[in-house]
Amino acid sequence: MNFIKKWEDQDVTALLKATFDRHEIVLSSTDTILGLLGTLAPESFKALSLLKGARENKPYIILIGKTQGWETFVDTDTVTRGMRNVIEHCWPGPLTIIFKAKKDLPPHMVAPDGTIALRYPAHIGLQKILKNYDGLFSTSANKSNQPPPVTLENVDQDICSRVALCVVDVGSHITEKNLPSTILNFSECTKLDNPEQPCKVKVVREGAYSIKELERFYGARFT
Repeated sequence: MNFIKKWEDQDVTALLKATFDRHEIVLSSTDTILGLLGTLAPESFKALSLLKGARENKPYIILIGKTQGWETFVDTDTVTRGMRNVIEHCWPGPLTIIFKAKKDLPPHMVAPDGTIALRYPAHIGLQKILKNYDGLFSTSANKSNQPPPVTLENVDQDICSRVALCVVDVGSHITEKNLPSTILNFSECTKLDNPEQPCKVKVVREGAYSIKELERFYGARFT
């Protein structure tokens, strides 16, 4: 590992900002599983893609640092009251939401179908560094088509040798029981949908957040 720091270190925020501003990639613990992080610049996107390997146009999750941060990236005309309820109750937390993206976003931020995936992490260190950015690209700390590593020791050595900085929590809570974020797809919703008939929500991945609890906040069952 090139350079390991703790989130609790006094100089870690400055080191992270300097690393990100050089468009280099950071390996980090999060509130879910180990992740690779980079800025939203094209240079960082390219560096992440070279590190991960072939992804077949699969987009990266974007981490945001405040509950309303999604408004920078999302077509607000597609955000319903039920969606807002989920956002307000579940962020920050282990929930990734796929939205319909704004039409003027750079292509490298947006999936081929015009969607964008966002998450507001419940991690104090990440929230602190995110104050400096509209968002950061995030992906699990593994090569494409390989299982996410359970511990830092399980991270592929090629990834370890190519990241610029590694930041972990003291007494890391990462165990085999740690789950990735739950992923919901809200991109087929619109404010124009009949309020008496909630729009279609797809569960892409069930992870750390309970589907039953999410449905309670949304006010209807998902498909």
